Amino acid sequence: MENSRIVSDLVEFDAVREANDNLDMLASKMPPDALEEFAREVVARLSTNVVSGDVAATLPPAAKIDELCDTLVAPDPDAGALLIAQIQSGGVSTSDIYLLYLAAAARRLGDRWDTDELSFTQVMIGTNRILAIMRGLRNAFRSEGSVRDRRAIFASVPGEEHVVGVSMAADLFAEDGWTVELLVGRTHDEVVDSVGRSEAVVVGLSGHGERSLPALVRLIHAIQVSRPAVRILVSGNIADVAGQDIARAGADAIVTSIPTAMSELRRLRREALSIGA
Repeated sequence: MENSRIVSDLVEFDAVREANDNLDMLASKMPPDALEEFAREVVARLSTNVVSGDVAATLPPAAKIDELCDTLVAPDPDAGALLIAQIQSGGVSTSDIYLLYLAAAARRLGDRWDTDELSFTQVMIGTNRILAIMRGLRNAFRSEGSVRDRRAIFASVPGEEHVVGVSMAADLFAEDGWTVELLVGRTHDEVVDSVGRSEAVVVGLSGHGERSLPALVRLIHAIQVSRPAVRILVSGNIADVAGQDIARAGADAIVTSIPTAMSELRRLRREALSIGA
C-alpha cells in the first residue's frame, strides 16, 4: 500500500496494528452490552479531555476532525493512524494529538452515533482504533517521578468479592518499601478517578474469575484513556483463566505469583519513568 511508506517518529505502526487485531479479537468474545459500555466509556472520557485539556494550540479545523472521524471507521484499519502521522509531521505535539485531535474525533463519533449517522458497530470500530493509536503513541508519553519514589495503586476489579489476595499483596509490597494505595470495594469511576489523581505510574488490578473480564477490560481501557503513561499489571485467578484476553485488552504484565509481580512492577515503573534498567 503506497500510504504505508509514511513514517512517523512517534506513531509506532506495528503497535497500532497489533492493538487493532487484539481489540477486534477481544470484541468478538465480549457481550454486546459490554461492548456498548466500552465504546461509550472511551467517547465520554476523551470528550471530557477536549474540554478540560490545558493546551496552547488552537482547535483543529472542523473539516480535519471530520476527516479523522471518517478514517477511523474506514475499511482500511491503518487510515486513522496514517492521518495522525501526517498531522504529526506538520509539527503537532503528541499532547495536542491526544487532547485536541483524538478527543475531538471521539466526540464527533459520539455525536454521529447519537444522530444515527453511525451504527454501534462503526462507533465500536472507531473507538477501538483510537485506543490502538493511543498505544502507538504511548512511548511519547513520559511520567514524572523519582527513582526512589516507589508508588503503586492496587485495586480489585469493581464488583469483585474476593479481595484477600490483593490486600495481602498490598501488605507485602508495603513491606518491600512501596507506598501502596489499596482500593477494594470501589466503583469503576472511583478507581479511575483515584488513578487520575495519583502520582503512581503503576497500577495492579486483581480479579478472581472469568466473569470479571468485562469489568476488567472496561477498567483497563478507562485507565489508559485517562492516564496514557500508566502501566497496568493484572493478577489473581483471572490471570490464569483469561490471560490471553487480558493481554489483548492492553495489560502490560500478567502475573500469577508475588515474586513475579514484584519484578514486573519494578520493570513497569522503570519503563513508565524511562529509567534505564
